[in-house]
Amino acid sequence: MNIGNFICWLIGIALAILLGSSTASEVVERSFNEPPVYMCDSVSAVKLADRTYLFETSATVKNGASIVGYVYSFDDDWTVFSTRSSVEHTYAAPGTYTVTSTVYVQVAGETKTVAGSDCRVSITVTPATP
Repeated sequence: MNIGNFICWLIGIALAILLGSSTASEVVERSFNEPPVYMCDSVSAVKLADRTYLFETSATVKNGASIVGYVYSFDDDWTVFSTRSSVEHTYAAPGTYTVTSTVYVQVAGETKTVAGSDCRVSITVTPATP
């Protein structure tokens, strides 16, 4: 048995124990054959001050997918890229805005984008209180 096979066997045993599977080979085969999963689950908004909001994106990635970053479009001619899942933004004027979050994901050496209706949120910015 070479070192690569030994490592796969050892990982399979560990996964079988953790997941309660009947055989280690079943766990190893299942984990290597599952396709990458990546999706944008939601974006939320929390009002921090009169016109300042905190936006946070929730995303699911597994089976070899990893998050590279997030692009937030604030519907006021401002767009920002962040490696963090949350950002703050201050609006210059009152109004109703639709904020969109796009998640950038690395999958098998390629960068993919994930967006959708779950990653949009509408907010209403009211005039500042005196």
